[in-house]
Amino acid sequence: MRTDLMRRLRAASDGELTALVHARQDLATPQPSSTAALAVRALSPASVHRALGRLPAPPLRAAEALAIGRIPAAPAELAGALGTSTAEASDRLGELTRLALVLDEELVPAAAEALRGTPWHRLTLGLGPAVTDVAPDPGLVPATPAALTAILAGAPPAAAAMVRSLARGPATGSHPEGEVPDAVTWLLAHHVLARISPTQVVLPREVGLAVRAPHVATAAPPAPPTPAGAERMAAMVTAEALEAAGAFLRRIGGLLDLWGEEPATVLRSGGLGVRELRAAAARLESSSARPQDLGRFALAVQVADAAGLIGIHAGLDADGWAPTLRAGGWAGSSPGEQWAACVRAWLEQTQVSWLVGSAGNTARRTGIRAALTPEVDRAWAPALRRQVLEALAAWPDSHAPALTDLTAHLAWHSPRSAPPAETVAAVCAEAAELGLVAAGALTVLGRAVLEPPGRGGAGPDALAAAWARVAPAPVDELIIQGDLTGIVPGPPSRELGELVELAALTESHGQGLTVRFTPGSVAAALERGLSAEELLERLRARSRTPLPQALEYLIEDAGRRHGSIRVGAVGCYVRASAPALAELVADPRLGLRLLAPTVAVSTLGEAAVLGLLREAGAAARPESASGELLPDARTAVRATRTRRRAEAAAPVPAEQVVTRLREGDAREEAVLAGEFDAAGDSVTADQLELLRVAAAHGRHVRIAVAADRGRIDERTVRVLSVDGGRIRLLDVTRDAEIVLAVHRLIRVDPA
Repeated sequence: MRTDLMRRLRAASDGELTALVHARQDLATPQPSSTAALAVRALSPASVHRALGRLPAPPLRAAEALAIGRIPAAPAELAGALGTSTAEASDRLGELTRLALVLDEELVPAAAEALRGTPWHRLTLGLGPAVTDVAPDPGLVPATPAALTAILAGAPPAAAAMVRSLARGPATGSHPEGEVPDAVTWLLAHHVLARISPTQVVLPREVGLAVRAPHVATAAPPAPPTPAGAERMAAMVTAEALEAAGAFLRRIGGLLDLWGEEPATVLRSGGLGVRELRAAAARLESSSARPQDLGRFALAVQVADAAGLIGIHAGLDADGWAPTLRAGGWAGSSPGEQWAACVRAWLEQTQVSWLVGSAGNTARRTGIRAALTPEVDRAWAPALRRQVLEALAAWPDSHAPALTDLTAHLAWHSPRSAPPAETVAAVCAEAAELGLVAAGALTVLGRAVLEPPGRGGAGPDALAAAWARVAPAPVDELIIQGDLTGIVPGPPSRELGELVELAALTESHGQGLTVRFTPGSVAAALERGLSAEELLERLRARSRTPLPQALEYLIEDAGRRHGSIRVGAVGCYVRASAPALAELVADPRLGLRLLAPTVAVSTLGEAAVLGLLREAGAAARPESASGELLPDARTAVRATRTRRRAEAAAPVPAEQVVTRLREGDAREEAVLAGEFDAAGDSVTADQLELLRVAAAHGRHVRIAVAADRGRIDERTVRVLSVDGGRIRLLDVTRDAEIVLAVHRLIRVDPA
């Protein structure tokens, strides 16, 4: 079958190959060297399993009917098995053929094996388990239409009706404990039903097929379930999305500011503890920290980590989470650019926020799951996030589907990999934090994420442009009222946002901003380096109206009291005799300032001053606070690193993969034709390529092998595999399998 698929792929057009690679994306990673390699990968059980997991319900039901009914993959037979028209069956076969799951009217072996081994309760056909799995004596079960008809001829009417109902699916039935209906008792006695629990019975698969005969499956739903859903006001959805996204950006900005001053402790496992998250939530949220804040801050931390905004900084006592150099550029960018960076990081990262704080079991311990640890990594998270957004996009704009409808939609499009409702709700909650979902509906920002180009969705520039289209223009003025409150009538500009953050307390966020000036907030602005006159001037330049007299008095009074007690920092001090110290103070490199005739202080650190003094030939030594001489002080090295994450390989465009396939096919044809360099007394790279190509195509080659006592042994072989430095061969003359090391080969020629 591999050879047949290889020939079909080689004869396919570029468009057909591109469609295959696009539909089965795992075939392109790593890039296959030729259509022969593509055929081998497409038929592998792992790749086939992934392809089946992405099949919608109609083609999957057709594949299950082919596997369980053991019928040829022909339109007429499949139509009879599905109970549909020949045209519809032909369409289903066409889909399976395009995905390389059906070849020459036969389901590929890996697909048939996977579907026959699927647990019965996960089959879309509604059939029960195999009779060998549930019946103590399978030989007594009426597994053929004739045997079943004979038994049901004498069955009570209720029993026959029950069998027909269970045959339509689902195949299980239940009854109260200790109250077994007469029909169930009769069917159990005649081995038509099997018991799987004290209160549950099941119709074995073979009996169900006998009832359905000649059909294998019941009719599939004609279209995916997409009810209308609840309609929301478009303006309300957009406003709620912008408010949520703005809060998310402020949350990340607050974490960067908070941990820039005092890094959060890194756990021994390398993550961030729940206690640190709760402490950050309590300090940054205006109200007391609530249970839902843990998930919100966990998501913010995970996105910041994925975007490279935080990392592990090595300290003297312990490592801590703190902003990286990239965080400075992020903080200085526009809100749209910040949001675009966060959305792309969220789509690509494998960490999930809803597991943080939950109980988890690992091989080493049992405890609470922390953020930024492997315990909350889920490899399927990026694909599921995009899958949920695409499902929401099936509903009209501003329509919010119920969770059950959304889950049913996902289950129809991929029954074998349908996520549970709780996971779908958790993904929607994460998307709502970023403004992609609001009021249960996909927002304009969410639809922008799904826009082309390519499979990676919209780029950062396109996302920032989408934000700019819906976000109100930033304002550069505020209204200051007599009660010392200020109102920003819209999103503040960067300069105004920095000013109000510096000099006022934020009371509420939303479409606008409400702040309050207090003695503490004004004092904090003065402590950041502003004078009272500068603060008044900047506020007057931004205020629509004259500043209230109460605010001017508050700032002027704070300015008069500010700095009455002064505290400064020095790098080190120097003690020496008055004449010697006077000479040192004259050296500008040391930055010394006299405090007393024999004492001076410097802005430089102790190690720097010691180094400069020793370069000048001075016999300088460090001392302790009590005046005792100490060994040389060493400056601690502060290292910064980001958390090691498994970076997903960028998807290769399908067109590029097809181009490489064609190049590989041409190279293989040249190798098979003998167009390679055979010179030399050892095997060449081209000759090794001939061995690999011969293994892929099942060709014979002529080899020369170094034998005992200097002899050269020549033989005709069929190459079975080339793995590392060993080659597995079949000697066609002796019909014996041999394994050779590559270094024993002297020459390889086409047979």
